[in-house]
Amino acid sequence: MSLGEFGLIGMGYFAAIAVFFIILWYVVQSIGVYLMARNEGVDNAFLAFVPIAKSYILGEVCGPIQILNNKIENTGFVLLIANILVYIPVINVVTSFIYLFIFFVVFYEIIKKHISGQEILLTIVAIILHPFRLPYFIFIYIGLKGREKVEKIEPTGNYENGKVVDVAEKDIKKEK
Repeated sequence: MSLGEFGLIGMGYFAAIAVFFIILWYVVQSIGVYLMARNEGVDNAFLAFVPIAKSYILGEVCGPIQILNNKIENTGFVLLIANILVYIPVINVVTSFIYLFIFFVVFYEIIKKHISGQEILLTIVAIILHPFRLPYFIFIYIGLKGREKVEKIEPTGNYENGKVVDVAEKDIKKEK
């Protein structure tokens, strides 16, 4: 074997390892989106494993959003269309930025819903580290955490007509 053949074999191994990690990474991202969708009760959450449909599921998890005084009710559909337009030559330069903008608005809303108080910081960090797919790590965390429902906390005490009544005061009124 010549030195050139070893180089080709080495490149083949490298390519196989790279493909393995790309597939593994995609599955990990999809699991995070799937878990969030399942916890939110989104229909067809399994679509998180389909490449372009994952954007639809993210939009459904998010729910309605507001961008520049325009309320978008069907966020999943808008994010899906924006994602499809990214793959059309010539217009993809513009649509890529539009997709990323909508994606980060959706990301912000999801974070606001699940990790309150840190949505701005996490969104900025996610924008900076987006090439490393950080948003999907946060989605995995949210998916594994599950949807925590905050129950309405009722104050303790005795109430009459919306006012707190002391127990002793109430007993005095009964005696009279």
